[in-house]
Amino acid sequence: MKINTMKTKILNRTLMVFMLGVALLVVTGCKLSTPEIRGIVLDEETGEPVSDAWITSSVTVKGITGSTSVLSVAPPHLRTGEDGTFVVPSRGVSRSFSGAKVLSFGVSATTADWRGGGVELKDRLRKRGVEVIIYAKSSEKFYRDFYSKRDDITKQRVVELIELEQFSALQSTYTYCQTGRLSVMRPSVEGGCDAWELDYVIEKHERFLERLGEIKTTDQKTHYSGTIGRLARLYKKKGDYKKALMIFRKAKSFDEQHYQPPIPWHKNYETQIKELEGLLAQ
Repeated sequence: MKINTMKTKILNRTLMVFMLGVALLVVTGCKLSTPEIRGIVLDEETGEPVSDAWITSSVTVKGITGSTSVLSVAPPHLRTGEDGTFVVPSRGVSRSFSGAKVLSFGVSATTADWRGGGVELKDRLRKRGVEVIIYAKSSEKFYRDFYSKRDDITKQRVVELIELEQFSALQSTYTYCQTGRLSVMRPSVEGGCDAWELDYVIEKHERFLERLGEIKTTDQKTHYSGTIGRLARLYKKKGDYKKALMIFRKAKSFDEQHYQPPIPWHKNYETQIKELEGLLAQ
C-alpha cells in the first residue's frame, strides 16, 4: 500500500512538472530567427535589374491549437535600389505558440506597373544568411500561367480572376496607406505608407482603372466604383486637392449613373467635395 501511495505521489509530481513546463512554453512562446536575405530583382523577360520594387518578407507560423499567424520580417518601406538589389536583415521573431510549426517563409517583390515575383525560403530558415534572385513577371502573365494549369477555367474566366486578384491587392495596399497595417505587418507601421509608397499605390490604382476600360459587367462596375473612390482619397492624402476634387466628382457622377438608389458612400462623396472646394478656395 505504501509503495503504491509513493508511486502515485511521484506520478502526480511528474505530471505537475510536465504541466508547468507546458505552461512556461506557452508563456515564453517559440523563438524563431530568420536569416539575413541578400537579393536582386531582375525582369524575367529582359534580365535587367528592377529598381523601386517593393520588398516584403514574412513567415507563417501555425500553433498547436491550429491558429495561424503571418508575421512581417522585412523592415517597413524596403525597396530595391537602382541596381535592383536589396537586403532584409536577420530578425528574431518571438510569438506565444506552443509547439509552433513554420508553414512558410519567403521574400517577394512587386512594382507599381504590376510586375512581381517571390522565393520560398522555408528550407533555408536555419541558415545565417541566404542569397536570392527574384524574377519579376507581369501579374497578368503570372496569373495566366497559374490558372492555365486548370482545365475547368475558360479564357474569359481567367481574365475575370486576374481582375479580382488585382482589385484585392489594391484594397490591401490602400488599407496600408491609410492605417499602416498590411496583412503581414504586426504591429502596424506608424503613419502608414511613406511618400514613395503613396505614389506607388496611386499608380497601381490608375493602371487598374485603365485596364478595366469600358465597364461591361456587374463586377467591373463594383471594381471601378471602389477603385476610383479610393484613388480620390489617396490624392487627398497626398495633398493634391485639385486632383482629388476632380476624381471625387468623377466617382460621384459614375455612381449616380450606375446605382439607383445611391449607394451608402455617395453622401460621403458630397461631403468630400464640399471640403475640398473649401480648401481650394482659401
